[in-house]
Amino acid sequence: MNTGTHTQGLGAQRARHLLESHRDARHQQLLDLTRLPVDEREPADEAVIETTLQVLAEIDLALGRLGAGRYGVCTECGRPLPTERLEVLPYAATCVDCTPGAGR
Repeated sequence: MNTGTHTQGLGAQRARHLLESHRDARHQQLLDLTRLPVDEREPADEAVIETTLQVLAEIDLALGRLGAGRYGVCTECGRPLPTERLEVLPYAATCVDCTPGAGR
């Protein structure tokens, strides 16, 4: 049974661990930022909160791809994502060439 998951270099268990670790760290970051009353937050805090929520959504999508057997494959071109990219950014959905704003 070929699921299409390209985690051979990374391994599904390692991928899940990295994703869950990133998710836990972002949840903690969000808790820390939202403990301040809204009127005491800096504008930069609001931007970080918004970015953190976006990253949490990307992590959830990556966990979904992992469960569906599509983790580690660029969602744009279908090429396998390099293990090194997934180690650094485990919720990456695209290869560097397909990433908007990557300058390629």
